[in-house]
This record gives sequence, C-alpha cells and structure tokens, in this order.
Amino acid sequence: MINPSEKASEIVTQDAQENLTEEVSVSATTDAEESAPAETSDAPSEAAQPSQSAARTAAQTTGAVMVSLPHVNARPMSDYLRKHLSDDLKKYRRVSNLDSGFANVSKLHAGLYVLGAVPSAGKTTFTYQMAEQIAATGVPVIFFSLEQSQLELTTKSLSRRIYLRAMSDPSYRLYTATEIRDGAADQSKEVPEQIDALLHEVGDNLAIVQAPFSMDIEKIMLKCDEFIAKHNGRSPVIIIDYLQIVAPSKTDKGAIVDPRMSMDHIVHSLKVYQMKTGATIICVSSLNRMNYAEHLSFESFKESGGIEYTADVIMGLELDIINQPEFEKMLEETVNANGSVTKKLKSTTLSDKRRLLDAAKAQPIRKLSLVTLKNRFGPVSTCALFNYVSAYDVFLPVPSANGSAGTPASVSPNPYT
Repeated sequence: MINPSEKASEIVTQDAQENLTEEVSVSATTDAEESAPAETSDAPSEAAQPSQSAARTAAQTTGAVMVSLPHVNARPMSDYLRKHLSDDLKKYRRVSNLDSGFANVSKLHAGLYVLGAVPSAGKTTFTYQMAEQIAATGVPVIFFSLEQSQLELTTKSLSRRIYLRAMSDPSYRLYTATEIRDGAADQSKEVPEQIDALLHEVGDNLAIVQAPFSMDIEKIMLKCDEFIAKHNGRSPVIIIDYLQIVAPSKTDKGAIVDPRMSMDHIVHSLKVYQMKTGATIICVSSLNRMNYAEHLSFESFKESGGIEYTADVIMGLELDIINQPEFEKMLEETVNANGSVTKKLKSTTLSDKRRLLDAAKAQPIRKLSLVTLKNRFGPVSTCALFNYVSAYDVFLPVPSANGSAGTPASVSPNPYT
C-alpha cells in the first residue's frame, strides 16, 4: 500500500504536475557537517507551501500514485574524487561486463534494460535462455515469470539443451517441451542427462518466481531483496517477464491508477532499485498493435514515455523479413491483352506486410534481428541476427549476415521433417 502522506515526491496527472514543487531538501555538507546537528530545517519554505499543498490535493483528488525519493545531499566534487570514486569504480566493475551467453550480443552492464517484441517472436524464450546462460557463469539470476509456469520454462530449457547437444551428438533424439511434459521422453536417456547437466551448471544461481498476473512492483522488489540477501549481498541479474502484466500499485484509498501512470511508476521504481542495488535488470515489454507491421521504434512500446526516458538500454526482437527489400517494394506482374507480362515494383500495402510477417512466423526456423534503439553503454542501431528454432525453444546466434547458425546433425534444416 502506498501512503501519500509519507512520500517526498508525487507522480501526478499533467494538471497536477504544473503545480508540483519537489519536496526534497538539497544541502552541501562536509564530513564534519554530516555528523553535526543540522542548522537548517527540512521543512519547505512558506513560498513553496501553497504549490506543494495544491499538488498534494490534486494527487489525492486524482488518486495518483505517490513514490518516495531518498533525502538528497549535494556532495562536493573534491570530496567524491578523494573518497568515493575508487570504491564506486570497484563496485561498478564487479557487476558490469556480464556475458549474456550469446556471442553476438554486447556485454551487459549494471542498468535497466527493456526488450520489446511482437507476439510469436520468442521474447520469453530468448530472455529465459539468456538467464540460464548468465547463471551458468556463476552470476545469481532471479526470473519473474508472470505469465508462464516454472514447469513450462523448465521443459523448454530441457528441449533446448537436448537440441544443442544433438548438434554435436547424432545419437541424441529431439523432444519438444510439450512432448517432455506429456511423457513422451520419460524413458529417454536425453532428459535425465540434461537434468543432471542443468543442476551442475546452474545450481542455485537461478531462481524462478512463478506469480502469474499477481505481483506488483513493491512485491517484486521485496522478493529481490530476499534473493540478494541469500546470495550474500551480491548484485544479481533480475529479469521480469513482462512489464505490462506487473500488477498495478494502489493508492492509499485502494484505487488503481490508469495504465500509463502505472507503467511510469513501475519503470521509475525499477530504475531507483537498480541504482540502489547495482543490479542488471532486464524487462520484457509488449508492443503496440499498430506498430506490429512497422520497424521497431520508441513509439512501438506500450505506455512508452517512462520506458523511453528511464531505461538505460532499449532493444527489440523483430522478424528479419521487415529488413528485407520486399517488405517495402514488391514485384507486381500484369498480364496484358496480347498475353505479354509486364513487371514493375510497387509499394507494399499493410495487407501485404501482414501476409509477409505471417509467412515468416510460420517458418520452423524464424530469422530474427535484435535491434538496439537506445544504449547508454555503447552504440545504438546495432543489429544481431538469430535463428529461432521455435519447436525446440532455442535461439542460435548467426555469425554473419549470410551465415547459418547450424542445426543438429541428426535432422535437416527443417526440424519438422
């Protein structure tokens, strides 16, 4: 429950924001001053009180979510350079340059990442595969599955691992996650072997929180606190699948705020928590339907304001057909009266684009691009290519623009044949 009377800053509607004065006291202090009694009051000045009161009244009237900010002191640069920079660099380096397990993806840093994609692009599969790969390096990872069960994720993992092993071992038989759940692999050698391998490689480094549609951001952060304490304070990788089904927070009156304001509260809270803990946080996001047939952009993200301005890195998975020339221009053939055929290029319609996207989704091996729209740690507009073998829940990095990521020796490039 969020108590407006105890908060230092309000997230309010646009009308209320016009009257908002942030209730944060800023004062420069020396070490001696920090230990001495404060000579100035933290109370707002008389001039500020009317606007703050108006903002508080507006927030209570509209049922706005209130979030707290820590008390802020201005630190002299000389003090920071002499006493804090070295320690901060050491802390940062301990939680940066994390290996995602994908050779074509840049190292991960402590920060807030958002990954968006259309349905059927494999958002959950991609992030869960990454979670296991990171955990296998010894980094603690907590995965909040707000849509799928732990059973679904685990059987996907076993199916993927069997597929990867079959790439070098022709004796390995492939099983889908559904087949594993239905018992088709109960007598197999593959599943027990991969369970043992998973226990050995990942162990307690990976935890799954199964909470379909029921956890708000406050509960998520409390669960993260418990996980960090269990791992002796080590900064973890936190993955949330996905943002739009994080339960909305409530005001002190029990009212639920509108989706746009709720999303801003969730994203801002995650960024504050990331800075506090030094964690790497990766959030999956759905996209606006109107952008399904368009190149990924900031406008593609639902309730995108808070995401665009708060996230450190914004990435998206999109079907690679969207980057091909035929997605914008198609060859049209016209049969003339004399029987001859005239060919010319025409711009694709929305219907044409949807047909091309549906055909790409229907492929057993889908070609996808991981596009970076925003990156506070490196270049933007970078693109990494993947083959997504949807039947076996595996993403295979493509080493070059025209290269193949490979398939198991025991099957043809089409795993369904």
